[in-house]
Amino acid sequence: MNLKNRLFKALLVNLLLLIQLGLMVWSADAANVHSQAPHRGALSQAAGWEDDFSKGFLLPRQRSYKSLNQIYQFERSPLGNRIPVLLVPGRAEEFQHNSWWRAIRQVARKDLAFNRYFKLYVFLYNSKEELDVQAEGLVKQLKTRFGDLPPSQPFMLVTYSLGGVIAREVAKDPALLNKIDTIIAIAVPFHGSPMFDPDWFSEYLNPPTRSPLRRFWDRTLYRGYMFSKSNLTRGLNWDNFDSSRPQFDARDLHTLAGDQVIVKTKTYEEYPNADLIRQKTIVYASYLQNAYTDPSLINQKSALKKSLNLPRTAVDAVLPFYGFTVHGVLTYMGLQLANVPAYTPEDPQGKNTLLYRYNDGAIPVSSMLFLKPSPKPYNEDIWGLINMATVRNVRVFPGLDHLHIGEYSIEKKRLITADLVHPEEGKRSPHHWILYDLFRRMRELKLQE
Repeated sequence: MNLKNRLFKALLVNLLLLIQLGLMVWSADAANVHSQAPHRGALSQAAGWEDDFSKGFLLPRQRSYKSLNQIYQFERSPLGNRIPVLLVPGRAEEFQHNSWWRAIRQVARKDLAFNRYFKLYVFLYNSKEELDVQAEGLVKQLKTRFGDLPPSQPFMLVTYSLGGVIAREVAKDPALLNKIDTIIAIAVPFHGSPMFDPDWFSEYLNPPTRSPLRRFWDRTLYRGYMFSKSNLTRGLNWDNFDSSRPQFDARDLHTLAGDQVIVKTKTYEEYPNADLIRQKTIVYASYLQNAYTDPSLINQKSALKKSLNLPRTAVDAVLPFYGFTVHGVLTYMGLQLANVPAYTPEDPQGKNTLLYRYNDGAIPVSSMLFLKPSPKPYNEDIWGLINMATVRNVRVFPGLDHLHIGEYSIEKKRLITADLVHPEEGKRSPHHWILYDLFRRMRELKLQE
């Protein structure tokens, strides 16, 4: 292919990707448009325990900030001696009809055994607020709704993404942590993500050795992905538990040697009650399969290096205009995250990459596993990371990105998958794995009585 045709192809590719980026930003913004209409109907504040989602969705007139920071029940029958199960969803799910927690409800409502032994609730919060505000709202609601339950009736949390980080903050309260029996943490960035550390990630995306076209595209895609997510850059900022965060200005790399590093990163401090939280947590992690995790997929890796073909993997997902989803963007960002360097005193030039090659397009697996702090970055393969986990149980689903594992559709065949760690337990969708683990824990509790 001559240079003229290659340039034309590159321009066409980038035009299509910019269109996809615009659709992504538009849909993300539209999903967070909140009406300030009076809040009434099924979500009446005055109803107390009668607050419910018996109709299964928020009507347009009920889309109000006033309806948030509350726990809602899906049906009005008394709790009795059943186990309360609280869903804590991820970002931007408070008013979405196609959301993770609605899919859980669809699965649970059809299971008679589940409704006999469990009662399902959901905590809806303003995902644009700061993490401490979100956590404070959940603490207040948990004490109001479940504070009087006897010790023999603990509650369980099922969390997804940002919801799990909120639960981690709530569990800092010893009294509440004692009442929590189980936390199912699905794609939860316990340690944050380098992606939500703009100083680190944007510097990597703009090295002077990269072509101007490539630098422009990477910056545009990253800014689009981070659109309206400024609170995440604070709440999900990498906590540096593995000592990998840049310890100096990456723009001055050419002047630095190992003994000239200017340390700027504060020392990681373990979260309160972290070990007890781990003992109560069942982790669901996933990672994208590409050339960094499987060398046989070499084409995906080479696409990242060619500025005139960028980014081929995202184009595969975009054409023919892959709805309003961002799976293609997650595929591309996963490759970026896999290749992000760690600037450490031992490696001031940032040559140590592939530390986060196991990621779901947004979160490294090491963060999802809530690994303990380390004086140097983890660089193990997937089994090495799994074996270092100290949580109650781990499930890993290869080939699913951050949105797939929390997908609202329960019919997609690709979501029915085996757990890498426990293949003998069969194949299920992530939603059905949740019910499976809840029932297993219930049986364990009955054996302990």
